[in-house]
Amino acid sequence: MRTEDEVVTGIGLLGPVTASRTSGPVDLGGAQRRAVLARLALSVGRAVTADALVDGLWAEPPPTARKILQVQVSRLRAALPPGTVATAGGGYRLDVEPERVDAHRFEQAVAFARSATAPDRVVARLREADVLWRGPALADVGDVPFAAPAVARLEEARMEAVELRVGAALALGRGTELVAELEALVHEQPLRERLWSGLVIALHTGGRQADALRAYERARVNLADVGLSPGPDLRRAHDIALDVVAPTSPRTTSRCSPRCHRRSWTRTGAATVGRRDA
Repeated sequence: MRTEDEVVTGIGLLGPVTASRTSGPVDLGGAQRRAVLARLALSVGRAVTADALVDGLWAEPPPTARKILQVQVSRLRAALPPGTVATAGGGYRLDVEPERVDAHRFEQAVAFARSATAPDRVVARLREADVLWRGPALADVGDVPFAAPAVARLEEARMEAVELRVGAALALGRGTELVAELEALVHEQPLRERLWSGLVIALHTGGRQADALRAYERARVNLADVGLSPGPDLRRAHDIALDVVAPTSPRTTSRCSPRCHRRSWTRTGAATVGRRDA
């Protein structure tokens, strides 16, 4: 039963688009209405113009696009607590606390991890944030034009969170606990050097030097297949596996601070982190 003091308790974008209010889950209706909510939630607290909404919802807007948008906003307002969707700035604004949007909370956790110096806090915060994911971002509205760049940004943030967590766990000396997870991750993301570097160091930490060297070789071959060579972080991990660089080196040790890992790993980029061969 609805009451006048109801509020939005959650907006979910990290999976199918969902919403909940004090009295329970909200029936958002069809995909187009969920897409409108998702677009507003991505800019929570800021006005999104009607033109931007139309362009984001249709690759080729129909003549009645603005009328359809108005109808969908009206129905969205009926489903959500009063005042949730405000008219503003030639369009609409989602007036909820940003922390109610799971994507916002996740990105805040990643921002915290980038600058944190306590590795145990980084691991705990990012493990909590990972639970927010219920599937692929914007899973049920991914075919609208605005979704592709938003999904790419959120999925990249998810991978960055994994890499930051791995760096913090290595700083805590937990390399052996990471091996199975990293093996699965490099299978899914074979060109991400930070993951391969973490795997090489994790294997070495567990006394598996031969496996660490084989992991490096697998990474090198994967990069070579697309015209890349290992970047500085993967080469450094290789040196650790060869015992050329002492594990206690301030820039390479598994006990390096999270900020040290962050400086080292983020320097080389994200998706493909090797160096293109001449």
